[in-house]
Amino acid sequence: GDARAASYRRTDTKKGNDMGSGIQDEHWRGAISLKLELHADEVTTVPPPEPLFILAPRLGYLPQVSKQALQQFKVSRDL
Repeated sequence: GDARAASYRRTDTKKGNDMGSGIQDEHWRGAISLKLELHADEVTTVPPPEPLFILAPRLGYLPQVSKQALQQFKVSRDL
């Protein structure tokens, strides 16, 4: 294989872990950006409501952001 690829796979002999696993762990514990917007068929106002941008935990539960989404799109929903 490629020597550079092999260098990323070096093993920490003290712990027996892949040296890149700490970086991967931090990456997966991080957050992802979400853009939520109504489908065109659901829009009942002119102009349509602005999309909702959320920075959510990567391992979070999507319904946890539902309260924010409902508040953002309440005007369109109430009509």
